[in-house]
Amino acid sequence: RNQQRGRGHLPRIGLLGLLAAMASAPAPAAEQPKTIGPLRVALTTSLITLDFAWSTNAVVRQVGIHIFEGLATFDDKYQVIPQLAESWKVSEDGKTYTFQLRKGVKFHTGQEMKATDVKASIERFLAISPRSKDLKTIKEVVATGDYTVQIRLTEPTGAFVPVLGMPIPAVAIMPADAIRDASGKYLAGG
Repeated sequence: RNQQRGRGHLPRIGLLGLLAAMASAPAPAAEQPKTIGPLRVALTTSLITLDFAWSTNAVVRQVGIHIFEGLATFDDKYQVIPQLAESWKVSEDGKTYTFQLRKGVKFHTGQEMKATDVKASIERFLAISPRSKDLKTIKEVVATGDYTVQIRLTEPTGAFVPVLGMPIPAVAIMPADAIRDASGKYLAGG
């Protein structure tokens, strides 16, 4: 029996020694991320479009939230935070939201995002989106400077910025010239 007890302690002591050695070993050097090629993802259905505003298809949104950004989003505690906006202020009557935009944000075309792009994107959403009623309190969108947008509401609502930050309705900010045709009409669809 004593011999068996002694053998039983040996593996435990060896394991403790191994753990101690691992804890005192230097950490491996941080490696740079490696590009390994395209990411392939299985979806439940085929995409009919990547146009957030035009579609209510869940798969379009699942893919689109990784491509497009809006004025606001949510952090890991579900607090509304700026995304393409740098900040915003609300008027005393709760009907006017003034957004200061981040400077230096570039679209895939290399063109810098400006207030006219935000204005056009919101107006397009209101004109063509099946989800436009989610933002039905918007009365007017005004670009008051290159990096300042005012959104005027018909009535005050505390839900306005959180709704802007939700993936649904998802007002994706896009270049103004990419979402209008030559006559100025907003393009819809894929």
